[in-house]
Amino acid sequence: MKIIFVCSGNTCRSPMAEALLRSALVTRGSHNIEVDSAGISCQGERASAEAVRAMQNYGLDINFRMSKQLDGAMIRTCGLVLTMTNAQKQYLLEELPGYEDIIFTLGEFCGTGEEVADPYRMGYEEYVRCADQLDRLTQCAAEKLSRE
Repeated sequence: MKIIFVCSGNTCRSPMAEALLRSALVTRGSHNIEVDSAGISCQGERASAEAVRAMQNYGLDINFRMSKQLDGAMIRTCGLVLTMTNAQKQYLLEELPGYEDIIFTLGEFCGTGEEVADPYRMGYEEYVRCADQLDRLTQCAAEKLSRE
């Protein structure tokens, strides 16, 4: 199975979620799940410096990560698309009809319904808060995916 995390620019939330879920799945021995991330509107930028620092707190390196634009081909090759907000989910559902059964918010997938706010340009502390939330949610997602 392939999972794609989606956020706005693919420089903060989705690359952090990608790294955290990949790590959580490896810890659980779930090696048959591929994890990726993309943005709704991005321009080939590196992960933000604050996101890189926040991930270092978890022993993860996303410094190499370059943002990439989500497209229909990516959606067609995956089994699950997880957005950070309901607005992003709704956008994808409108742009990519027929994929309603695989597009969810991360919070919805985990049963909390919470959204992951964008820390972009909000300071390092917000990135740490976001990373902590993503860690909690991706741990939940890894647990759920490991059972399936």
